[in-house]
Amino acid sequence: MKKYLQCLIVIVLLSPTFCFAAFQWNGAAITQWNGAAISQWNGVAISSSTTINIRVAASADDVGGFYVVGTGWGFNTLSTTTLMVGRASTTFWRYGFGMRFLAVNIPSGKTIDSATLTFDCDTSYSTTTAYAYIIGQLSATPATFSTFADFQARRGTSMDGADNTQRTTAQVSWTMAAQTAGNTYTSPEIKTVIQEIVNTVGAVTDLVLFVDDFDNRSDADGARRKGVSYDGNSSNAPLLSITYH
Repeated sequence: MKKYLQCLIVIVLLSPTFCFAAFQWNGAAITQWNGAAISQWNGVAISSSTTINIRVAASADDVGGFYVVGTGWGFNTLSTTTLMVGRASTTFWRYGFGMRFLAVNIPSGKTIDSATLTFDCDTSYSTTTAYAYIIGQLSATPATFSTFADFQARRGTSMDGADNTQRTTAQVSWTMAAQTAGNTYTSPEIKTVIQEIVNTVGAVTDLVLFVDDFDNRSDADGARRKGVSYDGNSSNAPLLSITYH
């Protein structure tokens, strides 16, 4: 064992490439050497990952929009208790919502390793599949939602906003199968959306994300899913999880 440890140390000292693999022992990371934290190797900082889990934390920080045939776009109250996506009927369709997450605090230049959204299901739906896109707002300090015009401008042309300058080009498609009230459901990987925001604006304080079917892909009546909002139950409000380094 002593000879093996000596050999390992020699390999680490001689090979920067092997170094990063060698900072583990029996599957566990080695974070110190001789009582001091390991922070650099060969003059290069060794990255460590940070994980954040943040829920929507205010009434006006999650709100939805929808389209009414023959009337046009509508806007839920800022104190809505549910967040719906998809199509309710031949008259009410193209549902979606936006969320603001506070104190995300991702420093400039970081790499996003993973990111997801998690929702608590408010109402069971099982007969048809709903479809949504997840996109982000290109802002480091987005304001809380206020009016429909404000919401529309941020989301862009899919809901008749003037342009798409405030939204990410990256978008992630979410195919929503049957959901059961009381269960939690997690989105597909959305790190490309978060990475575009970081790459564009630098350090990010707060984040706005949209989950919606404003592009009208849920084409069957009843193809909808409904999650719990902050006003529905603040303890089960939408949850954003991000790991970065």
